[in-house]
Amino acid sequence: MASLKDIAVRTGLSMNTVSRAIRRSGYVSERARKLVDAAVRDLNYQPNRAAQSLRSNRSYEIAVINMVGEPSSNCDSMAMDKVFGIKEYLAPKSYEPNMHYMYSSPEYSRESEKLFNNILRQKPAGIIFLGEDAVAMKFYTQAEQAGIPAILVSYSGSSEYDSVYVDRKQGVYDGVKYLASQGRRNIVFAGQDNCRQRFQGYSKAAAEIGIPLRVVIPPAGTGGLEAVSETGRKTAAEILREYPETDAVIAYSDYLAAGIMNGFQTMGRRIPEDIAVVGFDNRELAMFCFPPLTTIAQPNRRLGSLLAEALLTKVLSENPGKIRIKVKMELIVRKSA
Repeated sequence: MASLKDIAVRTGLSMNTVSRAIRRSGYVSERARKLVDAAVRDLNYQPNRAAQSLRSNRSYEIAVINMVGEPSSNCDSMAMDKVFGIKEYLAPKSYEPNMHYMYSSPEYSRESEKLFNNILRQKPAGIIFLGEDAVAMKFYTQAEQAGIPAILVSYSGSSEYDSVYVDRKQGVYDGVKYLASQGRRNIVFAGQDNCRQRFQGYSKAAAEIGIPLRVVIPPAGTGGLEAVSETGRKTAAEILREYPETDAVIAYSDYLAAGIMNGFQTMGRRIPEDIAVVGFDNRELAMFCFPPLTTIAQPNRRLGSLLAEALLTKVLSENPGKIRIKVKMELIVRKSA
């Protein structure tokens, strides 16, 4: 196992300089910092965090809380990409993420309270919330009151919390503008009542283009991919009943978009010749739809890195000020639009 001495030999720096670079404490030149970070990766250096904590009387654990609806919910690849980004950023800095799952459904509030109180008792260096529901915001406040720095992923644009803000409004705006650039003028937004940011992006783009708003709210579904697919097919039928002249649809999720495409194709509509379809999230299934789904993606791995970087700023700074980092979404053009 590599040691500080091994890194010092590799970089030609003193052990004190190497230690300061890894801990991000004290002055280290940018050149030296880059040399040390590269050596840490190359040598797969793993610091002894237990020993560090004993010597410094501080924690090197970062609690990462993934907000899920209920125990049956999966920790999907989007959440795991964020976790990978968090771990990649923290590893050279001697911090270690510790993953937890928190249920946001009201019926699990007691279990969530118990889990979060256990996390607070462990006194982690900081907490990252992968979500922005009412439970996450409540526990964010409790963490701050307990003197534990916290940050969360934001989708609403709220300035009340330190956050990395995913600009969903901009993402959908770009999607609608792209559809218009392809000659589409009868563009439907298929979304839930709670898709406020996404709808704002749609309505802003529609106003600039000069087209009327066309909105269809999908019927409530029960969980599971089969149910989601059926919801998409029902939504496709509703779209054509309400707006038979539809030539493009932008959906609030890839799952819904895939079901809508299936529904249109069942009714004899060609994708994208008759109707273009754009999804949201860039999940794995988007590439395997027929045709492959054009979608709006958030850079999840980079998002995780930004969350970790922002949290360490709070951990290591006495007065970092309000942290709010905006992250743009990216339109991934495939064959459906």
